[in-house]
Amino acid sequence: MVTFRTVRFGEIPVAESGVIRFPDGLPGFPGAHRFLLLETGEAQVFYWLQSLDDPALAFVVMDPALLVPDYMARLVLPEWDREFFAPLPSTSLTAMVIVTFSGETATANLLAPLLVRDEERLGRQVILAESEEWLRQPVFLPKRNSESP
Repeated sequence: MVTFRTVRFGEIPVAESGVIRFPDGLPGFPGAHRFLLLETGEAQVFYWLQSLDDPALAFVVMDPALLVPDYMARLVLPEWDREFFAPLPSTSLTAMVIVTFSGETATANLLAPLLVRDEERLGRQVILAESEEWLRQPVFLPKRNSESP
């Protein structure tokens, strides 16, 4: 197992079997092709998607089904993406959406999910033609009690 030094997390172990590859990169980050999914400690709600090509690049992601339970069933992929994912049943895909935090609020972009073919660990960011309400889907964060018991 090799290690990788990140800006946010310092040195992290990297198992080749855990690396997710995005052959086309991500929009706005064409040089970022290899990522690792890291736990945040938030009860398996949020994860970090850490780039292994840019030590400073990491996104907070989550499973969109936590916000829209039938999310995968509602996906209508553009033809370009259908060819990439077509031979696979939806149970062989993992979907993640990027979460943006602003003050005490968080939103998820359900219009541009990251879909990963589980077996090959190959992914692509897909741009959907759904309603605008999916662009900034509210993520309800658990209230934190400022008083300790």
